[in-house]
This record gives sequence, structure tokens and C-alpha cells, in this order.
Amino acid sequence: MRVKVISAAVILCVSAAAGGAMASGNDKAIIEALGIDGRWAESCRQPASSANPYLVFETFREGPPVQRRVAPPDEDGQTQVLDVEWNKKLRQITWVIPEGEVMLTVTSQMDGNRMRVMSVVTSDGVNLVDGARDADGKATPWLTKCETN
Repeated sequence: MRVKVISAAVILCVSAAAGGAMASGNDKAIIEALGIDGRWAESCRQPASSANPYLVFETFREGPPVQRRVAPPDEDGQTQVLDVEWNKKLRQITWVIPEGEVMLTVTSQMDGNRMRVMSVVTSDGVNLVDGARDADGKATPWLTKCETN
């Protein structure tokens, strides 16, 4: 589950096209304004796989934004993206995603068209990622935006 959680979390980043700081509010509008909607991967040149999952953020459906994880031959998953907040000064985006019975609060650092998960904390207080390192001490990868929806 950790790899899946970290892969899912490693998603959210790209150049900010929006002016001014954005607080929580319209989650779809924040994701679109920051250019996060679309496909992300550690390597856009490699096909989607369990070692190189594609994370796709979609805002065109009814309801909250959706994040899909495409990682053949593993089972693909889809989850809602909730409570999106952008901190322009720190260039960090924070969002909440449901994972089973817990909620994950994910904070990602944005750097141009790349993003990296800096922290993932469960609703019961467990740190799955801290300081861009997972529980095993491995650094989280930088994801690059491959294409826009």
C-alpha cells in the first residue's frame, strides 16, 4: 500500500499560471489554474507500469476532481481529490485524498513542470512521507507533467 499511496501522492505540481495566492475553495479551479490537470509520471518516455505509474488528474467530470493511477499490469485505481490549497510563497500544494478508511493529507513541492511529494500524513496522525522521504528513508521521485487533458 505504501508504494501505491506514495505514487498516488507524488502527483500534484506544475508551473503556476494563476496570479495571487489561492486558498481552499474551488478545487477544480485551483487544479486547472496551476496546470495540474493531465498526466504525470517519473518518466514520460516510458510506458505506464508498476515501476512507472502514470497519475492522471481530471477536472472535466461532475463532482470533485479525480486522480487516476495507471500502472499495468497492476490494478488501476481512481480516487477523489479534496480540499485543495495552494501556498504561492512556498510553491506547495496540499490536498486530501481518501484511502480506505483514512484520509491522506498530501503536500507536494512544485518546481516548473515538476512536482514532488514532500509529506503524506494519515488522518490518524501517521507520517507516511516526511521531508520528501518515505518510511524506509527512500527519497520520493520528481514527477514531470507529460500532457494536459
